[in-house]
Amino acid sequence: MKKDRVRDYATAAFRDYAVAAKSAKNVTESQREDMAAVENMLKYFSAVKPSVVSAVKAVYFTDASLPLRKNTVSFRVREYALSEHTDERSAYRDLKAARNKFAEYRGLTVG
Repeated sequence: MKKDRVRDYATAAFRDYAVAAKSAKNVTESQREDMAAVENMLKYFSAVKPSVVSAVKAVYFTDASLPLRKNTVSFRVREYALSEHTDERSAYRDLKAARNKFAEYRGLTVG
């Protein structure tokens, strides 16, 4: 997966959202804004392209409380692609679309 400007930040925000959805304690203002941007992104893609939402949930929301290890994302993308009968490139495109839309809602620059 190629690195873009917001990849790590968006990935962390998606994972925080998944964890915070279970317990919304001790959430900072910045985390609230991140969660709102994630929520808006999920609503947007639920209406426009639901495959993006399912890719985000399968790759970033799975075991969100555990630290990411080397190749975890690649493994989950491969697993998701096989289960959804799609190719890995489409899954990576969907994940990038989710990160870019999150960045747009969050007010971050993508480039």
